[in-house]
Amino acid sequence: TSLQYAADGGHPVAQWKLGKMYAVGEGVAKDNLRAFEYFSKIANSHAEDSPSAPQAPIVANAFVSLGQYYLEGIPNSGVKADPERARQMFAYAASYFGDPTAQYNLARLYLNGTGVARDPKYAARWLALAAAKGQHQAQALLGRMLFNGDQVPKQAARGLMWLTLARDAAVLTLLWGCGLRI
Repeated sequence: TSLQYAADGGHPVAQWKLGKMYAVGEGVAKDNLRAFEYFSKIANSHAEDSPSAPQAPIVANAFVSLGQYYLEGIPNSGVKADPERARQMFAYAASYFGDPTAQYNLARLYLNGTGVARDPKYAARWLALAAAKGQHQAQALLGRMLFNGDQVPKQAARGLMWLTLARDAAVLTLLWGCGLRI
């Protein structure tokens, strides 16, 4: 109830936590529409907060979550799949907040031509930004593209570097998830 009270009072961290809880069904019944509503409140109220503000990562994550919902839509609701709106959400979080997950998602849209014109070179630029921030999915995808020369000029050594970093991050994530600390 205190979390709900804080969220109703406009506290972005409480809204984000409730949004995540509803998105996965953690302690509450899973409800993507309610999650969407909480993330929307954050985006609507804090879109122009400074990227260096303490709540900036939460605001960026709300935009990423909204982007995912717009990409897929929410069944039996008014939230329909809208790849262009998803791109807008990802682009805002990627460019204004510099969020690496948004950068990765935006790159995927450009790679697949989802809601945008297909542009592998532009995708590679977004992947490079996200990879440099440690986003392991971006590291793996960029590494594969560079190593194989897939849609970008082949740079095997650089590709292998990104693939190695992605592998190491995956191993650390697995160990961390198992409770092991290094």
